[in-house]
Amino acid sequence: MAASRKDQNWRSYLKTHPLFQELKANHTKPTTQIDSSNILAIRDGLLYAWDSESQCLLVTNLSAFVQASERFTSGRNTTSSSTSKLNGKSFVQLICTSVPIFDVESIVLNTTGHLVALIGKNGVSVLELPRRWGKCEESDDVKQKMICRTTPIAERFFLGFPNTRVLKVDWHPGGDTDSHLAILTSDNFFRVYSVGDPESPAQVYQLGEVSQSLSGSTPSPYQLLGEAAVSFDFGAATHVKQHQRDEIVWPVFVLYGNGDVFTLATSFGRNIRPGTLQGPLSMNPAAEDNYGVDSCSLLCLSTTPAVLVIATSSGKLYHCVAMERDADETRQKEETADLSLYVYESVELELSLTTVSLETTDIVEDDFSCLITLHKDPTAVGRYFCSHSAGVHCVVVPWIGSLQSATDDDTSAVAQIFMQEQSCIVEHLVCTKPLPSSPPSPILGICVSSDPTLGLTLLCLLSTFECMALPLRSSVHIPTEGRLLSAGASEVIVSPLRSLHRQSFKSHIQQLLLQRTSCHPLLRGGATDMEAAECFQLLGRTTQVLREHYLQRHQQVMDAIERRVQALTEQKELQMHDLQAISRSKLELQDNAESLADRYEEMTDRMDEAVSRAEQLLRKLQSRTPVLSDAERSMAAELNQMQEKIDQFKSSLLQVKKKAEYQKLQVRRQSKQNGGQLVGGEQTEQLSSVLQNEGAVIGKLMFQVKQFKNTLSM
Repeated sequence: MAASRKDQNWRSYLKTHPLFQELKANHTKPTTQIDSSNILAIRDGLLYAWDSESQCLLVTNLSAFVQASERFTSGRNTTSSSTSKLNGKSFVQLICTSVPIFDVESIVLNTTGHLVALIGKNGVSVLELPRRWGKCEESDDVKQKMICRTTPIAERFFLGFPNTRVLKVDWHPGGDTDSHLAILTSDNFFRVYSVGDPESPAQVYQLGEVSQSLSGSTPSPYQLLGEAAVSFDFGAATHVKQHQRDEIVWPVFVLYGNGDVFTLATSFGRNIRPGTLQGPLSMNPAAEDNYGVDSCSLLCLSTTPAVLVIATSSGKLYHCVAMERDADETRQKEETADLSLYVYESVELELSLTTVSLETTDIVEDDFSCLITLHKDPTAVGRYFCSHSAGVHCVVVPWIGSLQSATDDDTSAVAQIFMQEQSCIVEHLVCTKPLPSSPPSPILGICVSSDPTLGLTLLCLLSTFECMALPLRSSVHIPTEGRLLSAGASEVIVSPLRSLHRQSFKSHIQQLLLQRTSCHPLLRGGATDMEAAECFQLLGRTTQVLREHYLQRHQQVMDAIERRVQALTEQKELQMHDLQAISRSKLELQDNAESLADRYEEMTDRMDEAVSRAEQLLRKLQSRTPVLSDAERSMAAELNQMQEKIDQFKSSLLQVKKKAEYQKLQVRRQSKQNGGQLVGGEQTEQLSSVLQNEGAVIGKLMFQVKQFKNTLSM
C-alpha cells in the first residue's frame, strides 16, 4: 500500500511540473489540430517533449522528480541548488542547431537512445542528444539550455516537392550504427536514409503508381481508390543464406488505404539484392470490402508468427496472423507472396460515448471518424495503445502467448487456437470527445514508462498540454483469492466430479465477471465544459453502462450460482441416499462375513481330520503292499549284508574264545611244568582290555541287529 501511495503522489504532482507549465504558457491559443500526434517520449526515466513555440526539445528527469515529490510529501526540505538544476523540479531545453522549417508532430527515439527523430508532415530532422548525459545528468554541471546538433533529412527533396507529405517515419532496426531512418511518403516511395548521408537515400523502393499531380489539394486517382501506401511496420528478422554467408533480412509490412498488405524485404548486407514488393497478401476468410477501405495505421507485434493490427479511420481494428503459405497453394493461386493473413478477430472502438437522445430516447448515431495511431507497449508483447482525436484505448491480446507456445511445439496446433473463443480485452482509458456534439480534442502524445522508480505508467499528453499518468498492470490476469490454509496444513481433497468439467466453477464465474471492454474512461479535454442537457445524456449513458455491463453480469453470475447450488443440492441428496444404501449393505456384508468365518473354521477342522485319516490309510496300504519299494529293497540288502557280517563276527568270536581257552590250557600246563607263570601281570591286563573292547564291539553289533529286527518285525 505504501508503494501505491508514493506512485499516486508523484502522478498527482506531475500536472504541476515546470515542463508542462512551460508548455501551457507557450501555447495559450486554442489548437486547430484535428489529428492526434506524439510529441512525447520517455527513455530510462528521462521525459522528452517538443515545444513548437520555442522550437526546442524539453527534457526532464522523472526519476529525480519522484524522489523530490517523496521528499516534499514527507516534509523534508531541499536545497535551492538542487531545485534549480535537473533534479526533477526543472527541465533542460535542447536547442536545435538547424531549426526545423516544418511543424513537428511526433518525436521518435532510436534504440540506443542517442538520436531523436523530429517528424512533421513536410520534413524530418534528427537531433543528437548530448554525450555528457549519463551520470552527469543529475549533477550541478548540467546547463538549463544546451545546443544540440540537428541534421535535416532529405531537405532538398522536401523543398523541391512541397506537396509530398511524410506518412510515417521509424528507425530501421537493421542498421549497425542505429542511425538509419525509414521514411514512407505520399508519392508511394519507401526510402531509407542514413544520418551520416542525409541527402541521398541508401535504399529506395517504389510501392506503386507515382503521383503526377503537382497540386497538394488534388489527390491522384490511385490515392482516391486507396491504392497508395499509408503505413508500415517492421517484422521480426529472418536469416537468409547468400554465397555461403548468413545475412539478416528485415521484412517490412506495408499497408495500403484499401486494406491490402504487402511485404518488402530490406537488408544492409552486401550480398543481398534489393527486395521487391510482394503481395497483396490474401486475407482469410475473404470479405467483400477487404475488411474496410479506410485503413490508416498498421502495427506488427513482436511475435512469431507475426501478428498484424490493422486500424481503420472508422474505429475498427483487425487482428491478423501472418502464416506461411504452402508452395503448392502459392503455385495454384499464382501469388508472389509466401505469406497469407488469417483474420482472428475484429474490434470496433467506441470513439465517442454512445448516448440516448432526450427527445426520442433513441441512440444517437455518430459517424465520427479520425486517424488512429497505434503504439506498441515495450513492456508487454500482447498489449498496444490506440491514440486518436477522441481519446486513448488500450487493447490486450491474451491469445498471443498460446500462439507462440503452439508455434514452438507444433505448427499444426496453431489451428486449434483459431477454434478457441478467446477475444481481446479493450479498455477505454481516456475520452476527450464524450458526446457526438463535442469538438475533437486530439491526443498530443503517449508513452509508457518501465523505469523501476516510476513503475509501469502510461503518460498521456492532452490537447490542453495537461499530462495524465495512468498506472498499468504488468500483465493481464484474473485476481485470485489468497490461501487461508498454511503450507503445513492438510491437503485439500479434490472432488472427482470436478474432473467431469472442462473448467472449474470458479474459472467460469471469473470469465463471466471478466470485462472484455472497459466503459468508464476518464473524461478530459473537451469533456469538461458541457451543458446540463449533455451532462444528463452522460448520466443516462452511465446508467445504461451500469445496467448492461455490471448489473447484467452480476445477474448472470447470480443465476449461475443458483443453478450450481440447486445442482449441488440434488447431488448431495442423491449421495446421502447412496450413503444410506451403502451403510445397509455394509451391515449385511458384516453379518455374512461373520457367518462365513464360522463356516470357514468348521471346514478347516474337518479338513484337518480328513487329512490325518488319509495319511493313516496310506501308511496301512503301503505296509500291506506285496511289492517292496526301492527304499525298502535297499534297506533289505543292507540288512542282509549286516547279517552276514554278524555271522562272520560270531564265527570269529567263537574262534577267539576257543583260542583263548586253548591258550589258558597251554598256560596252565606250562605253568605246572615250569612251576611258575609265563605271562606277567602287564600282559594279562592288556589281553583283558583287548578282550573287553572286542566284547563291547560285538555287543554293540548285537544291539543294532536287534533294532533292525524290531524295525522290520522279524
